[in-house]
Amino acid sequence: MLELATGDEALLRRAALDGLLTAITRVPERGLETYVAAGKIDRRGQILLLRTIRDLRDGRAASYLFAVAASDDPRLVRDALEAMKLTRVTLIARRYLWAGAERPALWPGRAALLSAVQATLSAANAPAEATAFAAHLVGALADASSVQLLRAHLRAGLPGAAAAIQPLGDAAITASAADALAMLAPSGLACDLTRLLARSDAPIQELVPTRLLDLAEAREPIRSETRRCLRDAIGTGPAAVPALWIAAALGDGGMLPVVQEALGRESPDERRAAAWALGELPPDAAAAAALSERARSDPDEIVRRLARSAYSKQTGQQPRTLPHVGFAGFPDPGAPGYKTGPLGDDPQEAEGPA
Repeated sequence: MLELATGDEALLRRAALDGLLTAITRVPERGLETYVAAGKIDRRGQILLLRTIRDLRDGRAASYLFAVAASDDPRLVRDALEAMKLTRVTLIARRYLWAGAERPALWPGRAALLSAVQATLSAANAPAEATAFAAHLVGALADASSVQLLRAHLRAGLPGAAAAIQPLGDAAITASAADALAMLAPSGLACDLTRLLARSDAPIQELVPTRLLDLAEAREPIRSETRRCLRDAIGTGPAAVPALWIAAALGDGGMLPVVQEALGRESPDERRAAAWALGELPPDAAAAAALSERARSDPDEIVRRLARSAYSKQTGQQPRTLPHVGFAGFPDPGAPGYKTGPLGDDPQEAEGPA
């Protein structure tokens, strides 16, 4: 099977590699690198194998990728790092499939993999692709012994006074360190994650909001701590806009005062996010009145449009995008009292809430 996984035919290589990795998990103490070394696979075969791992993006090949990344062949190292980068992204995405999370049940060569992961996180000059992949794997492997290493990488990526002196840490490393810490050591983490929201880097904006939502629904006291940190982020600072979008997804009525205050701010981006969020929060007369006013008079067309939609949601004329069970006074679609006819009051004409 290893011969097919390193052969010329791309489709056969992918099928063979999948079968090979499945077979290897039957003796998971040894990783793919052990079989590649025993098979004396030449450089060309390893290039083809790395290309196939890159395309398949299977985490079960992780120990082999770290072994190759530690070699002295620049071409193989480059291909291994590219495969690490794409595999990390895919492993994250597979956690959020509609059909359910897909995670490797076993990690071949686990002992060697853990050793490589810890060495990579400890090395000051490790490639960013390898370090980000290592940070992700700490969470996937539930390696609590690496928490302090993760915290060091998270601190390096936090925006603050140090950013004026030295560059912030790599976004993918920072995001994966934060992600793994949320799984392994979530207590006291939430306010650091809300600080990260001030960074516009795609790896952070794609991963950190989801983790904040998870923490906001976690056990106490993590749940309350996370919601407090989000309220503080909305109240002041550069993370207000993404924090407002997260508040909309939570549907927490405790956020109403600070979200309503954000509706009157100078920044149109903050007003837009606040208008949307108010439409997703529980019904509130003051919020509906504020939305009605913004729908009529805000200088930004997008804010006016969002405020009109949010007003309709607040007054029960339109369903929320993200229904939250248990909102008193706001029946879900199909329930008695839900308005199924014309929307009714037009906030362009209304003096206040319907």
